[in-house]
Amino acid sequence: MSLRSTLNALSGFLLLFFFGLSLPGRAQNCSPNDPTIGRVNPTGDMLSPTVTTYCTGSSIGVFFGDFSAACPALGFYNPGNQYVLEMSDASGSFAAPTTLITSNFPTLNPNPSIAATGSFSGIMPSTIPPGSGYSVRLRTTSPVRYGTVFSSTITILAPPVQPDFGLNLTVVQNSALTLTNTAACSGTLVWGRTNGDMATGTGSISVPTPQLGVVSYSV
Repeated sequence: MSLRSTLNALSGFLLLFFFGLSLPGRAQNCSPNDPTIGRVNPTGDMLSPTVTTYCTGSSIGVFFGDFSAACPALGFYNPGNQYVLEMSDASGSFAAPTTLITSNFPTLNPNPSIAATGSFSGIMPSTIPPGSGYSVRLRTTSPVRYGTVFSSTITILAPPVQPDFGLNLTVVQNSALTLTNTAACSGTLVWGRTNGDMATGTGSISVPTPQLGVVSYSV
């Protein structure tokens, strides 16, 4: 068996495994439920588990399959068709969905029963308010079709707030001082003063303390 044949066979097996589909059955039933999302995670990796909690500004991706070309009664996609990942509001309603990512996909598998399979990812918009009842689905653009809503709901966490020590800190000159970001969504910590002594990072940062006396720093 050639390498190409082996890869095609493996691709078909993985698709059947992840989506639980039978191509002959789909051709006969002509279910209009595609495109179908198989995984939701930061990169859209089909072998990684689904991740349901995100921060605004973080990456979100989907692995999907679209077998609707096996249903001639539905018609075929037009040139330039795009796949759009949409998100509902926090109550799960798609009355006014938010577009998260838009991507083009050609036919990636030589099997004519498969219109498209693949993954794509993008950035969660900063305009989405925190909530725990969000849902996602895929939409095609030409013609317009709406896939089934993904089975797991999505939680969006609040962005980190500006830290405020609210008091003076007394430290020994040149001693180790560590600041730790405990917020669920990791922002970038920036410590320093106007003339220098800067430290930046996410999570935890070690900050310099070279000055004697009372010194004003900001974070």
